Amino acid sequence: MGFQIKFEKNTYMKKVTLLIVVVSICIISCKKDEVEQNPFLTSFTSGKEFLASFQPSEQVFDGDMQPIIGRGGVTVNLSGPYISLQTNDTIVGVPTIYLTEYSTKFEMMFAGLPTESESRMLESGGAFKLRVQVDGVQVKSSSMSYFVPSEIVNSQMQLFYGSSDSASFWNRSFGQFPGSISMTETPSFGYTGVVNPIHNYLYEQGSMFINCDYFTDNGSPILNRSDLFIQIMTSEPLEQPTVTVSALFENYNAYMNGVWDQDRSAHKFRLLPIGEEFQCVVIGISENEQLMYAVKPIEVTENLVDTLVLVPTSEAELTVILENL
Repeated sequence: MGFQIKFEKNTYMKKVTLLIVVVSICIISCKKDEVEQNPFLTSFTSGKEFLASFQPSEQVFDGDMQPIIGRGGVTVNLSGPYISLQTNDTIVGVPTIYLTEYSTKFEMMFAGLPTESESRMLESGGAFKLRVQVDGVQVKSSSMSYFVPSEIVNSQMQLFYGSSDSASFWNRSFGQFPGSISMTETPSFGYTGVVNPIHNYLYEQGSMFINCDYFTDNGSPILNRSDLFIQIMTSEPLEQPTVTVSALFENYNAYMNGVWDQDRSAHKFRLLPIGEEFQCVVIGISENEQLMYAVKPIEVTENLVDTLVLVPTSEAELTVILENL
């Protein structure tokens, strides 16, 4: 009798275990079917994060092989002694140079580096980011030269700068680090000389952002510029912080970001040149983790308020759309 009771208990436990296994398989299968049936689901948490997945990669160079030349043609030559950013001590050794180049408005959009300064639109002749280490220690050089090849040649070109924390806009050099224009076979913009206070500031921020730009409005009065507002509509509930609104200008190597205006419930572009045309690119993530987008050509008119309707898309489809802008 004791044996019979024990046998029945084991049989019951086996049945319960089998039931749990079957239910688990069903749940996993249902989730798999849901993913397969909904190609719009994404693991990205914001439109900015999705764009960042396409940004140019950082290149690594041995400082023994200077000058270094990046894939996009940016040339950098650094000279020691190299000074530790943390202790201010001289660090002896061969530097490792980390370089990232940004040539087009698309690369700048992917990296979140709008061509904007003093609330005015810039056109970029090219930009790069630089950081230097010796034996793993972040350092700054004593002197340097860098040149950015550019298809854009304009007598108003200036060198602008920014740090990792201020990359949402560019600071004008105002002559504090003089640039030079080389009208050789490949036009370029750059600098040669000792590291000055601005360079020190950039090094101390962890990386140096240099951009060669000019103001597209050419000093035109503010009457020829206007704010512009982009309102967003969507069939899916959308969290505003996940949304990024970009303007890729048709006639310039220029890109700007819209900033959320709580009072207008819209993304605002400040003081855009009236008459200019751009592709407005909006990307966001819905509350149910779907990738959403809208693309629309827009011409800047005075006090324009425009509306874009976001629709679900897959990561593969949106990648193709961005490639064909």
